[in-house]
Amino acid sequence: MSLAFTFTSIGAAASVISYFQFGLQTGGPVVLIWGWIFASVFLLISGNTSKLIAFCFAEIVSAFPFAGSVYFWTGKICMPKYAPFASYICGNFILLGAITNVSSYIISSSQILHYIIKVTSIYKT
Repeated sequence: MSLAFTFTSIGAAASVISYFQFGLQTGGPVVLIWGWIFASVFLLISGNTSKLIAFCFAEIVSAFPFAGSVYFWTGKICMPKYAPFASYICGNFILLGAITNVSSYIISSSQILHYIIKVTSIYKT
């Protein structure tokens, strides 16, 4: 997978915007601001673990560079007896994740479009 595809599949900006309504209804701006700060601090504290995981993936990618990415790596790392089944399961989970991502983008986009229409209709009157 390319960096651009991976970054766009994360969709950080769209996912943050889509949960503003829930945050505002349940806790308000104070909870949103402090929740963002606390989550950022905890992510910075646990940065060593995520760096370790990134280094492990970097080692796997450098050892097995291939376009098939995750399901191919699963087949190479797994025992030869279980490699086809493990790759099949991994590929299906990737497909399920991609379908779920697209579904969440559609929901987020419809919420954003709804609020754009709502805000512009308020200011027209």
